[in-house]
Amino acid sequence: PGVFPGPSFEERAAAVKNPREAAASALVQMETQGAYSNLLSGSVFSGLSSRDRAFAAALFSGVLERRITLDA
Repeated sequence: PGVFPGPSFEERAAAVKNPREAAASALVQMETQGAYSNLLSGSVFSGLSSRDRAFAAALFSGVLERRITLDA
């Protein structure tokens, strides 16, 4: 059994239509699974429109860039 009951991260990411949820899902995957950011962004954001995909990618990378100051 996994840490979280229910669908896997990949299954949840495929169903995400909200760019904020997609960015959060990618960040959680990085933290819990040690996934690489460049590999995650393509798969997690693939179900979004181009506009939402751009926003989710900017949000995701912005959080990664500011991670140290956000965690402080």
